[in-house]
Amino acid sequence: MAFLILFLFALLYVAARPAFTIQCRTCTGVNIECTGTLTTCSSEYDTCHLIFTEATLSGKTLKTTRRSCTTQKSCIPGDIFMHLANGYQETGQSLCCTTDDCNAANFTVPAWNEILNGKQCPSCSAESPNTCQQETINCMGSEDRCFTREIGSTIQKGCATRSFCANSFAITFSESLILSSQTIQCGNEDVPGITNTAPESRWLCLQIFSGFLIAKPFLQCFF
Repeated sequence: MAFLILFLFALLYVAARPAFTIQCRTCTGVNIECTGTLTTCSSEYDTCHLIFTEATLSGKTLKTTRRSCTTQKSCIPGDIFMHLANGYQETGQSLCCTTDDCNAANFTVPAWNEILNGKQCPSCSAESPNTCQQETINCMGSEDRCFTREIGSTIQKGCATRSFCANSFAITFSESLILSSQTIQCGNEDVPGITNTAPESRWLCLQIFSGFLIAKPFLQCFF
């Protein structure tokens, strides 16, 4: 009888305990330091996420950072690489971790690997109503996917890694600087035409604080 009472007490204790929560840094930054604020995540989140990228074109660099709460299932880690025929490229990394404050770490952008890997993709970049004039480019390093990304009225096609497909940023302007809505499709088949759609399609829509408007003149170099 005493054992049964202890067993029932243990069940009640477990049931009464609060759900597991993790604490993560949260912030979004464009060309500014983004260390984030330590936040207690909602109970549905069990993972901290850190994404950082550098976009380059004609010697100019645009840096983005995002620290957030997420789930292990949806967090896709790995090196972020993509490039287009016009010389535009993005490199960075997605980090996933499961202990408190683990996404506060500093980061280093991975070195660009220019070794051709044998894969080819169609590539172009154009803003409507201009036609996206495709040409074939050679993929490099770990770029194993062809992607098509639409950012508002702009379309881009080129080579990319899986982590880019899952974590890409889309930055444009309206009345204020925003991370704009985007659609991205990725396929791992070689194509001289349209890429296949893969499950890694993502949609992103995040408002950035008005203080980030300092980046506006620079961003206009990219889009």
